Amino acid sequence: MQSTAMVGPTMTLVSTGNIYQAGLTLGANKAIENETGMTASEHLNKKIKKKNKEKKFEKKLLALIKSNYEKTRKTLLSQYISVN
Repeated sequence: MQSTAMVGPTMTLVSTGNIYQAGLTLGANKAIENETGMTASEHLNKKIKKKNKEKKFEKKLLALIKSNYEKTRKTLLSQYISVN
């Protein structure tokens, strides 16, 4: 086991004095590592980066849709005015 994997549970034990909570923290961290192959902090960091990337994509898509909507509206209005 890596020594860094013990930092969180050790800090929990020192700050709370609760060995059960420290054990739970260690167990949760180990379960995340076994499931994902990453430490809890690496997994969380990856999730945050993915979420930020999705938000940027959504903003760009919304801007593109708005721009195309405005261009289409302008074109249709100009056609309507020239007909009437």
